[in-house]
Amino acid sequence: MPERRLISFTVGSYRFAVPIEAVREVVNVASIVPVPGGRRPLEGILQYRGNMVLPVFSLLDLLGTRHDEPSNLVVVTGPEEDPVGFRVRNMGGVMFSGDNDEIASYEGELALSGDAISGVLKKTGGELILLEIDRLFDHRTMMDKQRGHQANTP
Repeated sequence: MPERRLISFTVGSYRFAVPIEAVREVVNVASIVPVPGGRRPLEGILQYRGNMVLPVFSLLDLLGTRHDEPSNLVVVTGPEEDPVGFRVRNMGGVMFSGDNDEIASYEGELALSGDAISGVLKKTGGELILLEIDRLFDHRTMMDKQRGHQANTP
């Protein structure tokens, strides 16, 4: 496996790592505005870079579990013309993954939405769930999740 640069973060009680090139930036926000009639996994929107509206999603809702945790940190990902964000509790930092790192298959409780979880990276200090963020925020996957939450909401 070629060496990969990853960035880690925590959401709820889960530790994740994503390819660093998938993260556009991390912003500290005062508030996220709920969207009237909006459904989970959409948490709301925020003004981004002065002239854009950034939808902010619940990462854990997208992965099949519910855990609301207030946070002012939002990771921005996606293409420049259509970015999206998700809240994180804290950022861990940049790390490298290479041939000597052990990667196991993920066998936890989170759903494998669009093959977004590619495994578990075992590092000194614990395990991190490897997340392929571009697969998670694929527009078809997002629409399917939105429909599923609407069907399950009274």
